[in-house]
Amino acid sequence: MNLVNYITAIAPSLPPISAQLYEYIFAANGVFIRAKRSGMEVLWLIAYGQIRGLAVVEPYLLWEGKKIPGSFLNKMLDEAKTCINEVLWYLWQESDWVLSKPQQSSSPTSVTPIYQSLVDTDYSIALVEVHSHGDMPPVPSIQDNADEQGFRIYVILGCVNSHPKINVRIGLAGYFCPIPACMIFEDFDKSFIEDTYEY
Repeated sequence: MNLVNYITAIAPSLPPISAQLYEYIFAANGVFIRAKRSGMEVLWLIAYGQIRGLAVVEPYLLWEGKKIPGSFLNKMLDEAKTCINEVLWYLWQESDWVLSKPQQSSSPTSVTPIYQSLVDTDYSIALVEVHSHGDMPPVPSIQDNADEQGFRIYVILGCVNSHPKINVRIGLAGYFCPIPACMIFEDFDKSFIEDTYEY
């Protein structure tokens, strides 16, 4: 089994994922990246192009299990409002969703988890990683992009004390794909927090 596979989309239906990390898909409508892990399977466009003779491929997010309870989002937002520093949380599914706030070093413009080892930690099992930007907009920074190299959902909460906003994206090996918050959060209320995703 290869770490990374390279697949040419001869037909619209793709073979099952066999790479350990991810796969590049060359299709009529561009180059896509595809991967699967516990909790989700994804495929999205990373480079638009026209390649004649190949099949068109459509992006997707296959989400396993329940969406994240809205109460978890409320709890994180309430905590972010009380902190002058950025805050970091991890979420993953067991029989139900689990929300964890790891030990962390933070400032008004950064937050870093503190672990002796990343083996068997909340970080290693997290499907979703959330951090706050305080009263700043939830726009990923250069440092966020550099830090968020894993395969998971990355969420930023911003403008928390004025007009709360949320930014949600899938991350995989330094590639990112914005998605609507309602795809992962249950009973997402736009009147409570604004989604920065452009529909």
